[in-house]
Amino acid sequence: MKKDTGFTLIELLITLSMIGFVITAVYSFYLAGLSGWQRALDQAEYQQSARIAMDKVVRELINAREISLHRQGREIRFKVHGDSRTLRFRLVGPQLVYDVHPTTNPTYFHNVVALHITDLSFSINANRLITVMIGAGPFDPESGAAQGTAYQLISTVYPRNLPQAAVAVPVEAKTDRAGEAGG
Repeated sequence: MKKDTGFTLIELLITLSMIGFVITAVYSFYLAGLSGWQRALDQAEYQQSARIAMDKVVRELINAREISLHRQGREIRFKVHGDSRTLRFRLVGPQLVYDVHPTTNPTYFHNVVALHITDLSFSINANRLITVMIGAGPFDPESGAAQGTAYQLISTVYPRNLPQAAVAVPVEAKTDRAGEAGG
């Protein structure tokens, strides 16, 4: 009598289902690792953006000779020695922008300092010490809103060239509400 040496249909189905379970488990671990890797890359990007932004703000404000806060401390305007223009830092969407105020100035420039910036605030104390808070994180372009702050930096700056009378009390000027809609 001839003996069959092949596999039965049941054996093949059991083997294929076991291989399917193993492949599914390996693939789920792969996807979890890929997701974790992407989150780590995003965190590094937010941290780097906040560091770049803070470095630029501190570097510019340390040489300020006049300072004023606007938009509830979300914008700072300042002048430096050797330049008659009023410079400012402000948020435009998820971007920290360094530009000239007003935007009609013939020497206007507009530099994007950092991306992924979700929060920006300035305060000045009685000793003329400026506190800068910068938050970075995910931003939803469809809604135009920050989706939380993943990373936050706080620093203080004492401008070297700032006389006592050069600090303006943080007051909202009429031009901030009506005349600054686009700029």
